Amino acid sequence: MKPQIPQGSRAERIDFMRKWIRERRADEPAVRLTRARRRLVVAGLYLLLIATVSALAGGPGSIPSVLGAPVAVVIWLLTCQVIFFALVSYSVRGLLAADEHVDERERELRNRATAVAYRLLTGAIAFVSFYVVIALVFKVGLPIPSTGQQLLVLLIPLVWLATSLPQSVLAWMLPDPEV
Repeated sequence: MKPQIPQGSRAERIDFMRKWIRERRADEPAVRLTRARRRLVVAGLYLLLIATVSALAGGPGSIPSVLGAPVAVVIWLLTCQVIFFALVSYSVRGLLAADEHVDERERELRNRATAVAYRLLTGAIAFVSFYVVIALVFKVGLPIPSTGQQLLVLLIPLVWLATSLPQSVLAWMLPDPEV
């Protein structure tokens, strides 16, 4: 059934149009990527995340640095991560809309992806916690951050992981878009 424009006040018509536009946008992702390309973007995002962790964990250098990594390298890596994150977000945008704009199948896909993402995140946090305990008890592995600033900078990848993982799992699981 085609939606009818309400005959009421101007505010009701504006509210109707905003809702109608949101519904139309929810149906179509902004970037139509194939499954292979979405998976490539997700893999690129997490390779950049690993590169950021490696750069931040590097030793101190003679040039201005953030935990041993040149500032320009860290800025470049974070910029690339934002671009890849935007591609992942836009490729699944229709499924990230509010519940009233998605059907039951799409809601189930989104909820399943979120559940898988948080199971993976729990595993990552458990691994990091286990590493910290082993490193402190046995004095092995990479050095532990000694200042609050070092800890904050090294938590950046964990924040990226928590933010991007539900969308990445959804992008990884979705079938190819219908043409």
